[in-house]
Amino acid sequence: MKKTQAITIENNSYTVNFPSVGEIMRIESMKMALSNGYYGEYLKSNTKSAAFTLDLIDAISHFSVLIPSLKEDLVVKDLMNIDPFKAKALIKSYTKEFLPWYNELFKQLVEEEVEIKKEDEFNEGDEN
Repeated sequence: MKKTQAITIENNSYTVNFPSVGEIMRIESMKMALSNGYYGEYLKSNTKSAAFTLDLIDAISHFSVLIPSLKEDLVVKDLMNIDPFKAKALIKSYTKEFLPWYNELFKQLVEEEVEIKKEDEFNEGDEN
């Protein structure tokens, strides 16, 4: 299990660590904050703009937490103020380099939880 991943964003190279528990919580909180609580609604929407927005929210949330120097490297005060065409570089790095690695580790992290829940449900069924 490789807990670090090399990614490149606009000629800047980074080594990203899989997030700690606190970082996972900050990333999820940031997703909700950046979407003004509408993250689930964006997921339900079947529009290109909603898909683009979700990619932006996810990339900004993860990279803001896991790459604190990113704002300075991209020379912006806030990643929310980045030009949308420049933001495509964030999305590209996020979807091509970061997400496949992250999803594989996260899948391993939560699979065990799913197995435990299934086992608990099975054991609860035995009591009846």
